[in-house]
Amino acid sequence: MLASYTIVRWETNLRVSAILGLVGGGGLGQAVYNNVQLGFYARLGTLLLVIYALVMLSDWIGDSAFRRSVAT
Repeated sequence: MLASYTIVRWETNLRVSAILGLVGGGGLGQAVYNNVQLGFYARLGTLLLVIYALVMLSDWIGDSAFRRSVAT
């Protein structure tokens, strides 16, 4: 149960860092903002794909860990 909670919190922090950076808080969103402002759209696309993949992967791992903890 602790592992699934930890993974869910990590996923939440990924999402929050992407959003807070867009409004000036730093983190992943700051990199997104900088790439948009500088016109580096290839980098922006790659960064967005990596963020999306990390969120989906952590969601899948957290769900698997939760299902295992509930089953035992």
